[in-house]
Amino acid sequence: MSPGTFTCDKELNGYIRFVESQEIHSAYPAAKDKKLAVSIDFAKALSADAACFIDTASQALQEAGLTLTFTIDSI
Repeated sequence: MSPGTFTCDKELNGYIRFVESQEIHSAYPAAKDKKLAVSIDFAKALSADAACFIDTASQALQEAGLTLTFTIDSI
């Protein structure tokens, strides 16, 4: 796992814990009964490993009740 992928993995796991623990409802009461999403903006095209990671992460987030979206800002 590349350093960037590892960092992304840690962040996404934090979001999952935040939602699964219901802490999100204490921090953001208006989020109750809302569909939740994580959005990632990438600065460049994804490598094959990164794309595979995003697919796996998307499935894990869906299981936690979150949707994963991403954009690639190619310059």
